Amino acid sequence: MRERNQRSYSQISAFLLFTAILSGSQMVSGQQPGGSGLPVVTPENIPGAYMNTVINYIRTWEPSKPLTDPAAVVAQGNPIADVKQATQYFDGLGRPLQTVAKGMGGTGNDMVTPVIYDAFGREQFKYLPYIHAAADGKFKTTAFNDQDQFYRNSGKYPNERIFYSKTEFEASPLNRVLKTYVPGNSWATKPVTLQYLVNAVGDSVRIWNMDAAGNAVSPGIYAAGQLSVTVTTDEDGGQVVEYKDKSGQLVLKKLRLNGNNAGTAHMGWLCTYYIYDDLNNLRFVIPPLGVEKITGGWNTAAIADGLCFQYTYDGRNRMITKKVPGAGMVEMVYDVRDRLVFTRDANQRALNQWHVTFYDGLNRPVETALYNRDISREALQVQMNGATTNTGNSSYVFPGTADLTVAYHDRSLYEATNSVTLEGGFDTGNGADADININPSMNNGGVNMVVTNPLPDVFSSGTLIPLTFTFYDKYDYQGVKPSLSSDFGKPSDSGNLYVEPVTVGNLTKGLVTGTRVRILGTDTWLTTTSYYNDKGRVSQILSDNAAGGTDVITTRYDFNGKVVSTYQRHKNNRSGVTPQTTVLTTMFYDAQGRVKAVNKQLNDNPGLIRTVARNTYDPIGQLEAKELGIAGGGAPLERQTYDYN
Repeated sequence: MRERNQRSYSQISAFLLFTAILSGSQMVSGQQPGGSGLPVVTPENIPGAYMNTVINYIRTWEPSKPLTDPAAVVAQGNPIADVKQATQYFDGLGRPLQTVAKGMGGTGNDMVTPVIYDAFGREQFKYLPYIHAAADGKFKTTAFNDQDQFYRNSGKYPNERIFYSKTEFEASPLNRVLKTYVPGNSWATKPVTLQYLVNAVGDSVRIWNMDAAGNAVSPGIYAAGQLSVTVTTDEDGGQVVEYKDKSGQLVLKKLRLNGNNAGTAHMGWLCTYYIYDDLNNLRFVIPPLGVEKITGGWNTAAIADGLCFQYTYDGRNRMITKKVPGAGMVEMVYDVRDRLVFTRDANQRALNQWHVTFYDGLNRPVETALYNRDISREALQVQMNGATTNTGNSSYVFPGTADLTVAYHDRSLYEATNSVTLEGGFDTGNGADADININPSMNNGGVNMVVTNPLPDVFSSGTLIPLTFTFYDKYDYQGVKPSLSSDFGKPSDSGNLYVEPVTVGNLTKGLVTGTRVRILGTDTWLTTTSYYNDKGRVSQILSDNAAGGTDVITTRYDFNGKVVSTYQRHKNNRSGVTPQTTVLTTMFYDAQGRVKAVNKQLNDNPGLIRTVARNTYDPIGQLEAKELGIAGGGAPLERQTYDYN
């Protein structure tokens, strides 16, 4: 919901969150903590007060509780815990002038970020946000003076006077940045500087081309004035030099080594060359060690495989091969929709094996598999180019469990294709029966996936080994796990007044509803089913684990979508001592939406509740302290404090 020009507002489909202010804050940075050792610096004059109090603005509200009446959303008396309000004020030219996040300070007062422009409309000074004494969300006429007083009087930054960053611009229509200073006295005499030059012959920047065989060759060096040069010098005197050609492509990047004995060419620098083809595709990267090895002869033949990055492309500018230093070549094949379908690395090439990805009609990956076939990348690409109208059915029957091991009783039938092992301590209980059956023909259901990019014989040749299946939109696939509704009430409300119940909805169009993943080297498949509420948030995930049990994670949210609590249930069929473990995680938030504490409870035991983390924040929202491992009202196992200089 927004309000414009002070008095009017309009309702939109979703209440907007002013993320730039509400989600975080900036900090004063420096080389050393504030104190008597700081450099003495004369700050810039504080901008004066605003004389005009009639200011254009856009105001945004974000309710934290369900409200149906727009008037209730924009009511002045709403506490920050119920409705968050942010206002952006503009000058007569439509430029942001000030941002006020009502009540978002740690003390419940307004967080203000003032903005000022120079005569050319540039933001030369960027002032840090501060906390105002008021909590009304209104425009602050003396924002810059208030900001200065806030930091001076906070007691956290003694002797600091620079509470803004500064940018110096070139005196030309290009407005290029020459120097940047970050906040803090320590940085006031140590800017990051930028120089804009052109290359000289003494720079000895090599010209690189790609020959017909795909090799990088260097016929000479660039003449003077053919490359633009940007020299960046950081606060400690470290330098990075970038050379770009007339197309704006980075040709050479040099990083100066420690010391001041760097030459104008390559000596004393870590140099990286970037080599392009005639279509401006990146084909070759020679890293610093490679440059060092070929200095003098400038022949890449001896170092290409071991030290260089190499890329090739097809006629559609699609990357078809990639080689990184010390590894074999990766090959890629695409379908007519430019979707990556087949890939293989050097190890797979030795096995005549490809990794294949199949897609549905909406370009979503639905299956991955290993494709065993002795065929070159070029021949496979030709076949894919001809597969223009094919759709196919990928059918697969999931094998039954071969060897089942159980340690506790949880069902009436224990069935496997090869063996069933009952661990010591297995007990069906009084009067209960259990059937144990070896069924070589059993299976765990099947799948029939419609895909849009198969080769004509890819499913009939018998060379396909499925690895994963991904299901979307519906829950009609074989092996789907029903939701565990008994866990819906397990997540805590953490005292949140606007927590929502755990529900499972039907609005799953476009969402991943499940996956089946093969454990490599076996015929064992792990199934995962995901359930969502009607807002598209994950409510519950049920997944197989390697021990033969099921892991269930149930999540509860508040009205804003923050995670309030999760309840995790882990079952281990092979353990008779601890066949099941549950962990309840509860998140506590302050009125500004920041995490105050995280609690965990083991096995639903009230005596096993621990505060694993407790946070405190300073007035501008920076983390001030974190306490770890708190049992009851005792002292924490560890306390971490955060100081910002």
